[in-house]
Amino acid sequence: MVACIQGGNTITKKVRVDASETDIEGAIKWEISQQVLGSLDEFRMDYQEIMHSPPLDNAREFLVVACRSEYVDVLYACSAG
Repeated sequence: MVACIQGGNTITKKVRVDASETDIEGAIKWEISQQVLGSLDEFRMDYQEIMHSPPLDNAREFLVVACRSEYVDVLYACSAG
């Protein structure tokens, strides 16, 4: 399924994480939790690493998108019929 959610209902952010960080997902979740109103449990989130050439010094960068679960759930319900 491919769907679109209006940009005003999403949070999109570039997040830099120290290259030595072993818990990438935890670091990203913490950073995004500082940006949202309410609990991060109310959101669906996905991220993708941004590859740089040349690589960043001592850091990795990720593009993160988060959206309230209620918007995603409505899309799933519509696609189910």
